[in-house]
Amino acid sequence: MAGSKNVRFICISQQLWLILVLLCIGYVQTQMAGSKDRLVITAWNVQGLSASVPYLKRIMQSSDIVAVSEHCLYENNLWELNEIEESFLALGRASFDLTPDKYGYTPGHAGTAILWRKTLSETVIPLVNVGNDRVCGVKLVLPENNIFIFSVYLPPCASNLADFDEELDKLEEIVVRSSMEGHVILIGDWNAHLGKNGGPRGWGNTTKSGRLLLEFMARNSLIATDMDDMCTGPLHTFQWQGSSQIDHCLVSRAIANNVCNCEVIDDELINTSYHLPLRVTLKLEGVTHKVKSTPSWRLAWHKVDQSYICNNYTPEVDKNLDSFLSCQSLNENRLLNNDEIDYIINYSAAVLHNASEKTIPKTKFSKGLKSYWDPELTQLVKRKNAVFKAWKKAGKPRSNDNSLWLQYKQAKREFRCAQRRHEYMHEMNEQERIVQSQEIDQRYFWKLVNKSRKVQNVSDIHPIVNDSGQVLHEQAEICSEWYSYFSNLASPDSSEEYDYDFKNTVEYELTDIHLNSYSDHDKILDEPITHDEVQNACMKLKSNKAGAGTISVTSMSSTVVPTCI
Repeated sequence: MAGSKNVRFICISQQLWLILVLLCIGYVQTQMAGSKDRLVITAWNVQGLSASVPYLKRIMQSSDIVAVSEHCLYENNLWELNEIEESFLALGRASFDLTPDKYGYTPGHAGTAILWRKTLSETVIPLVNVGNDRVCGVKLVLPENNIFIFSVYLPPCASNLADFDEELDKLEEIVVRSSMEGHVILIGDWNAHLGKNGGPRGWGNTTKSGRLLLEFMARNSLIATDMDDMCTGPLHTFQWQGSSQIDHCLVSRAIANNVCNCEVIDDELINTSYHLPLRVTLKLEGVTHKVKSTPSWRLAWHKVDQSYICNNYTPEVDKNLDSFLSCQSLNENRLLNNDEIDYIINYSAAVLHNASEKTIPKTKFSKGLKSYWDPELTQLVKRKNAVFKAWKKAGKPRSNDNSLWLQYKQAKREFRCAQRRHEYMHEMNEQERIVQSQEIDQRYFWKLVNKSRKVQNVSDIHPIVNDSGQVLHEQAEICSEWYSYFSNLASPDSSEEYDYDFKNTVEYELTDIHLNSYSDHDKILDEPITHDEVQNACMKLKSNKAGAGTISVTSMSSTVVPTCI
């Protein structure tokens, strides 16, 4: 009996040990992504984004850059790539075949995308003007050399071989240009089985597309890391009516020694694709992840005048915006796509932030600072504190004939008198504003009234009675009851009391509003928006407001931003 207990104990201990090892492995894989001087790149053909998001999220947890192919999104749906994971940014390309007139009629297909961690934003530059619907990439700016990383999806083997060769020629032009500025990493679904000629992990015969790819690699001095002995995992990356190795990672020969790990991730239950993910880890000096923290200061625009802004802030913005826009292939005869517009807006916002932080003085927010505070009170506080320090240093004497004690009491008395006077004047001014606004502006009047009222204790819970007559006291039950009430409030009901006539009226009015929104009577967009119109609109904006996106109103109205817009 004792022996069976010991055996059972050993089995349980082995199970716990196995669980602990698996947890440690998962933790290490997660920590590998985001570590200094290491870059984890993962490629996966998702075969449709909608069903693959759960597994893609898991891949992103242990990756710094993710190359996605066959997301099957139309161009107007590429924004979904930025919604997958909050900590990632994305650049996507839709298939050229998916024109807007086919939306809703033709199923999505093909397309590529590349996603990177926001902590790499200062190092990664999206290449919005490079590539096509089968290639998109980013530029990794490092101290020693630049790294160009491209997500690739070439035509399948079942298509015409000439199409594969044509796309390979387009890709070679991109590789040649990029190699002049740095090294290249190409990863994704190549639809080419390299066979035994590809490397130690290769097997089977080389396909026609595989031979073209091998010639492409030889011309451009590229190595397939997944075909080397260092790579682990299954020997296939695609399995449907047979197995093949068609997903590859090609790196420049000059950085092949920087690859410290390569792995074909084995199939999992939530993998909805016929492809297996391919993960590559590189050791690159200079790869750093910077987490942006909320600053404890704010820009003191009220401390500078217009001449200071024109002489310091505006030239800084001009210099960076001019150099940026000159590098963009902007042409009045070419319409920009959504990715290009987003990139220009984000970069312009970054220019404004950097220029303001560099030239505009800063001030810290003081939570305890009252609205009536002014420089006079600041000087009195400084004098009181200085006298207090001198009195404290002398041992805090309290005799009535001690000069330090008398000076401290006098400084404290003067400060309190001035503070009460300012507080009284502020209260009188607020009351006067309320009286005046009552006759002029009712909205502003009630804003001031509500502001002056005492804040209610929002932590108080008020019981409610549900439909069954039960009194609910717990906060979770109350929230659930209100959720159920409002969910059913405007939902169609089968009861006789439901007003279907009103429902039909609302639907008709919504349709009418939608149609009238495209009315020909509105001519506002018939003519191009002029610089003066943008300038006047910016100058009318209220100061100290949030502005558009991350750009403050003061930044927009005090610079040449209207010209950029």
